[in-house]
Amino acid sequence: VIDENLEEMESEILYASNLTNLHEYTDTDDKKIKEIILPQLIKDFNNFIKNHTLYDQISYADENGQEIVKLRFNAKTKTIDLVPKNQLQNIKDSYYFSETIKLKEGKIFDSLISSDTENHNSDAFNQNTNDPYHTTIDTAHFTINSSIPIINKDGQNKGIITASVLSYRIFNDTEDDSTKNGATTSTAYSDTFDTKNEKLYIVNQDGYYIQHPDKNKEWGFLFNSDNKIQIDMPLSIQK
Repeated sequence: VIDENLEEMESEILYASNLTNLHEYTDTDDKKIKEIILPQLIKDFNNFIKNHTLYDQISYADENGQEIVKLRFNAKTKTIDLVPKNQLQNIKDSYYFSETIKLKEGKIFDSLISSDTENHNSDAFNQNTNDPYHTTIDTAHFTINSSIPIINKDGQNKGIITASVLSYRIFNDTEDDSTKNGATTSTAYSDTFDTKNEKLYIVNQDGYYIQHPDKNKEWGFLFNSDNKIQIDMPLSIQK
């Protein structure tokens, strides 16, 4: 399920990177022409979020890391908001920008971003429950970014576009899928397996939880916590 969601993200960000207005914008250095094209690019990005409801945000930053346009989905009003120019950031020092800007055309960089590890785009991690861009504190902690470089007609890298998804959207489907699988398992192994008590855990290679019934135990490696499966279930995980 996770692989399918990530593959869908990569396919759609690749599509977005080929938008005609985006390339017309990056193919010229004429500021007047850019001003004419920019509203059309904003409209394209608006349609991208509207037609691909997985995403919470899409942005374009130029080769210097300066955000040129950014749109966000407002969960409270169910609208797509254009971030004002004076709130756009320079993301040159962010690791996802530095990793993406050096890629070849068509290559994609996926990254997990946290408010504790990444200062840029901090507006996406406001943990105030009144923040219209997030529904709860739990779901506001992390986003998954899918970024791709934009290469102009002269072969120059003219920046990156990034589409962002709140991480819980990627993993929620696995919970639904486990329930379906559990129903099948209980039929086959009803003598030894009780699906009423089934819990799904996803851990990384070090044993930190990516998904846990207790959301406070997730993403411990970002907080230097001891919430690891080998501590909670030493006998089971050793086996």
